[in-house]
Amino acid sequence: MVYVDLDELPIRPIYYLNQWYRYKENVQYLTDNSKRNAIRLLKALNELDEKEKEFLSMKFDREKRLTDVEASEQLGLELKEYKKYKQYLIKKVGKKIQTYIKENENGR
Repeated sequence: MVYVDLDELPIRPIYYLNQWYRYKENVQYLTDNSKRNAIRLLKALNELDEKEKEFLSMKFDREKRLTDVEASEQLGLELKEYKKYKQYLIKKVGKKIQTYIKENENGR
């Protein structure tokens, strides 16, 4: 049997972002693990500027999500430009989550 050190797995920021709305709307029902993930996400989002947060919230902080096409149209951006910026911000959130974990959760 192979054991995997869960702390060594790569951060998947898209997972955190896809849970954003659920974390916010169901905070009283979150498991300890979900609470920890919600804190990680919120700490990362708090380090973004307002424009970046608003951009990501259009896609991830909603009950009914916009498609990339709908979001790009609302922002007046070309789809390719929208997707490129979205990927940049997703990576940025991932780096912020990694930094938070290293600085605050060593030796849990």
